[in-house]
Amino acid sequence: MAFLAPPAWLENSAAHNAQDYRVVLSSLARSGVATAGALAVSQKSGTPNMSVDVAAGGVFVKSTRSAAQGTYHAYSDAVINATLSASDATNPRIDRILVQIRDEAQDAALTQNDARILVVEGTPAASPSAPSITVDDYLELAQVTVPASATSIVDANISDVRVRSTPTNDAAPVVSSVSAVGDANAASYADWPSNTASIAVPSWATRAIVTAAIGHIIVTASMDGDVRVVLGASNGGDWPLGGANGYEGTSTIVEEFDCTSVAGTTVTAKTQAKRVSGTGAARHQRRTIRVDFYA
Repeated sequence: MAFLAPPAWLENSAAHNAQDYRVVLSSLARSGVATAGALAVSQKSGTPNMSVDVAAGGVFVKSTRSAAQGTYHAYSDAVINATLSASDATNPRIDRILVQIRDEAQDAALTQNDARILVVEGTPAASPSAPSITVDDYLELAQVTVPASATSIVDANISDVRVRSTPTNDAAPVVSSVSAVGDANAASYADWPSNTASIAVPSWATRAIVTAAIGHIIVTASMDGDVRVVLGASNGGDWPLGGANGYEGTSTIVEEFDCTSVAGTTVTAKTQAKRVSGTGAARHQRRTIRVDFYA
């Protein structure tokens, strides 16, 4: 393996090809729809039937053949109507709605160079499952449950599975702020305050930087203790907490977590505190947690 030659935009060369620009795009954006409403799948406008509407918008599709093929971009300037096959008389099925890039230069079996909406039809069953996807260079937009004997598809049958494209260096911050009084006076770690934040971890994330800002800390009687941040089942390190009677201050904690095992799930973020010595308690009035995710 070696660098693609020539490097993109070098010396105003006429040798640059489409792959050069796709690889550049792959370095800048992840696969996904460009905006919140782009390529959203819904029931047919007007009178629903056995088809679905796919909204206009842009999409980034990273090649599933090879990372060296880079990322394609496609834009639909109007609603596309996609037809589903007739329903089974006895059992439901699940169909998958994809946007697929067809690139003849990458597959000699193709005779088209385009982007299209593709319906991958499932197999009817009492408990149906989504069908396997056997094409390349696609992004899934929705899954459609086709009820037995259905004559139309409505929004209640459609599950949106789109993901938003994000810059590859995007921190994807999630912020949770609560105004709550919490007393840290237990001998072992306890939630401080009791409020926790639900954090959706992006599917592409491999690590998270958690910043917890705890404001207006007041020590009632002398005490020394520790405070930490918790993300999911992972505990951060011990940070000092406490002081003499009447102490007032703030505390900011920054911790890095590996989140590979929880990517694509929802976890809780919180702060915990404990008293190590003394007889007092540490009380605060406000806590803000910010979680930045990175690939």
